[in-house]
Amino acid sequence: MTLDRVECGDPPPARAAFDHLPACAGTTPSTLAPRLPGELEREICGLAGWADEQTMLQLSIVARRFYEWVRPLRLRVVSLWSNQELAHFLKLFPPSDPKEVASPASALPRPDSNYIRHLALSCSMERSTVAHILSVTKNLTNLALWTGSTSPPLLPMLQPLTQLRRLSVNLAELLWEDGNDTSVPSAAKLAPLAQLTHLHVTIPAFSLMSSNLIPVFAALPALTHLALSDMPQAEFLQWVLVPGGAKLTLRVVVVVWTFAAAEEDVEDFDDAAAQCESELSADLPRFCVLYCTDLQSDWQSGAWGDSVNIWTRAEARLKWRATERQKKLATGERKALPSQ
Repeated sequence: MTLDRVECGDPPPARAAFDHLPACAGTTPSTLAPRLPGELEREICGLAGWADEQTMLQLSIVARRFYEWVRPLRLRVVSLWSNQELAHFLKLFPPSDPKEVASPASALPRPDSNYIRHLALSCSMERSTVAHILSVTKNLTNLALWTGSTSPPLLPMLQPLTQLRRLSVNLAELLWEDGNDTSVPSAAKLAPLAQLTHLHVTIPAFSLMSSNLIPVFAALPALTHLALSDMPQAEFLQWVLVPGGAKLTLRVVVVVWTFAAAEEDVEDFDDAAAQCESELSADLPRFCVLYCTDLQSDWQSGAWGDSVNIWTRAEARLKWRATERQKKLATGERKALPSQ
């Protein structure tokens, strides 16, 4: 969810919202008490709120205990797509300045940034602002850095994010500020990325991919899923996909086309993807091609646990391709059997 609905404290107006309703006959405070065990009620509330954002907002005004249960969910996924949302975030979590006089303590509780687990930064902002945001969101498991100002000084700022498992970023800009110097980073420099399992490398359309990225992928011991936006060089894909050549342990390698196209082009994309897969991968089982023109919505869906996002779609396509290969093999074996 975006932050425009999260206010400091945001006390639930439950009593005022229901004062106008007539009391049901025969009801007393005792009969209105919850009939389920508190732990079970809280679990149901959390599952209902997580499954649907509107339900989550409605649950927060049912009762104070519901508000307290739902509040962590409201900050679990934060996406800053616009300058307005960025300003609101900085209002909730302002940068600390030792020169400023401390403001009086508010009676309302402030949101806890430790609840934030999924964060997307997609609007233009200064490097210092990115640094501040990362410094107050240390429990991240999923991060998208799409600010357009990615640079090597941001890499050490990922070091405290020990729970980070998924990252979407222009990796070349994050590692190499000077395009003429693409030397392989040291293991110490890559330490902030060592725990990643899913890496989405966003790149400008048709930009050249350096072979020096291959040792970078190989230096990430936990990496199992790799996505590459738009079509990199075929040679680069062969470097990634060659079995054991780069000592990669990748289970999924997916090229994500992000170009906006006419509907008729999208309809023909499955055929084009199949041809691309055949030409580039030599039928390797780890590689596929997908189409996605709205990465923001796709990222949001994945963060909220939706079953449709680039990672789940890639896994589903690879499973389908494996099934098709088995069918072809079975058909070939039957044709090869001698006639009785």
